[in-house]
Amino acid sequence: MTNEQIVSEIRNGYSVTDSMQLLYESNLPLIKKFIKPYTAYEPMEDLLQEAYFGLWGIVERYTTDRENSIIKEIFINNRTMAAVAREQGVTIDRIRQIKEKDCGGYG
Repeated sequence: MTNEQIVSEIRNGYSVTDSMQLLYESNLPLIKKFIKPYTAYEPMEDLLQEAYFGLWGIVERYTTDRENSIIKEIFINNRTMAAVAREQGVTIDRIRQIKEKDCGGYG
């Protein structure tokens, strides 16, 4: 089942909890890729929870345009950074600076 089909089921109210779990689990490798740089600042479990909520937001805003995969990545990434910033009491810009420094400018 594709992400689009899963999202359609969720938005149509069909087995929402199970479908949301399927969507999350099928995208977990991508989610972990995005949150990995932030595990130095926050526990993985907390970041995964924030990413789940970010994914729920994507479901609510989903459109069928070609930019959706980019939007998904940005949304999860930004939500993760916001969670780190809240917990650490720093700004998102500071988190980005740290990430860029740690990733050699490729953050």
